[in-house]
Amino acid sequence: MRRTSIAMILTAAILAWPLLMESGCGGDASETGSVSTASGNPNAVSPEDRAARLAAQNNLRNAQMAQESYYAENERYASSASELQTMDPRLNSKIQVINGSGSGFEMSIEASDSAKTVYIIRRSNSKVERVDGNGNSW
Repeated sequence: MRRTSIAMILTAAILAWPLLMESGCGGDASETGSVSTASGNPNAVSPEDRAARLAAQNNLRNAQMAQESYYAENERYASSASELQTMDPRLNSKIQVINGSGSGFEMSIEASDSAKTVYIIRRSNSKVERVDGNGNSW
């Protein structure tokens, strides 16, 4: 049990690192204001949309950690949200488990941003892929 707890902590740290770096933690003050909110820029992302997207990504990473815990106990990945919530009942209800098996899983979540951005995490054997609904990595 102790080895599993240490592995879960290490997995959480590894998964959280890109989110911390993207949100400006650990960088200098000039990096934290990189989101453009200038009116007239069609590519500008509002702070609310950015927060909603980051929250969705974080929720999906939490679900990924729950999948790894589920696998450690069951030797297969959860194939439904209800199975996954046995590992972490606090998981966001918007997470959808598309499939789960002995070798991998696929899950998605829709962000609460104005574009309703969809994020996906897939694991096939040892390869993990994180993409949005357009296939762009995140």
